[in-house]
Amino acid sequence: MYEDESAADEVREPDAVSTAAPRRARRVAEIATRVDAEQIRLLFDLGETSRYTIFGAILVVGLSFYATAPLWTVGVALVIQIIAQISFDRVRAGFRADPEASERALIWARRYAAVTFVSGMTWGVGGLLWLPGASFAHYIFYALVIYALAMATAITRATYPPAAIVYTATVATPTLVLLVLSREPLALATAALGGLSLATVAGWSRQINRSYREAIRLRFENADLVERMARAHAATEQKRQDAEAAER
Repeated sequence: MYEDESAADEVREPDAVSTAAPRRARRVAEIATRVDAEQIRLLFDLGETSRYTIFGAILVVGLSFYATAPLWTVGVALVIQIIAQISFDRVRAGFRADPEASERALIWARRYAAVTFVSGMTWGVGGLLWLPGASFAHYIFYALVIYALAMATAITRATYPPAAIVYTATVATPTLVLLVLSREPLALATAALGGLSLATVAGWSRQINRSYREAIRLRFENADLVERMARAHAATEQKRQDAEAAER
């Protein structure tokens, strides 16, 4: 009799292993989907922090070129940013209202990245409008503004690096091109250092993304583990109570 039971156990064990593997695979896939959704939720939440201050920055920077650029150029930059902000708000609202946002998180993230191109054009077009005819000191000032924007986007959009890369490239490319076209040694050196700095910032953004992703994954795995342990404890407790009731 015991030999028959042992043989039955040997038959059941491979079945348990074969069913456990797909369950683990499904659990890993589910956690990956939840991690993506959580990262995109953070992307939208962090993007709201500068929705008003960015307009103040545009005014301050644009007006600093009053001696070489007409005032209407500030209006152009503001209009582009207003269009971008309205688009951000619509994409953010669509994501939050989508009942399948978790499964479609990357689709919404791509839409957000497309809008970052429009937002980046605020400063890309601004550079083309403000820098020609300006002094080299103004170029350096604008380069520092771009670097600050790149640093900010590396942090606030680190949960979806393509958005940070699109924004940084759109913001910086016109200014770097103008510096290179000037053919001045100091301008060329500034452009080279600017390119290296932006590449470094992009690397930071990817590293922050990996840290975010790992932290979120561990949080979800720990929460799932606690939930499974609670269910197992409840089931064990129920069996114990049933056994005690049967003995009475």
